[in-house]
Amino acid sequence: MAEGQRIQEETKTAADERIAEIKHRGVGAWDKLEKVFEDRVARALHSLNVPTRKDIDTLSKRVAELTEATNKLMDEKPRRKAAHAK
Repeated sequence: MAEGQRIQEETKTAADERIAEIKHRGVGAWDKLEKVFEDRVARALHSLNVPTRKDIDTLSKRVAELTEATNKLMDEKPRRKAAHAK
């Protein structure tokens, strides 16, 4: 009876290890499939000239920089007028 229990536990342990290995392989395959899909979608969007998130982030940063520079110039304009008026 003890021998049967030991064999059952060994079999269950081996089966659990095998299941974990198969799950791990499945996750890896799913990740690869997801990457292929993302790459294809990115290429399709690029061919349609749709900007990427990186493009939009770069443009947003540049707009913020230009806005700041414009605001500085607008702040300096009244000071220049006052200096010329004297």
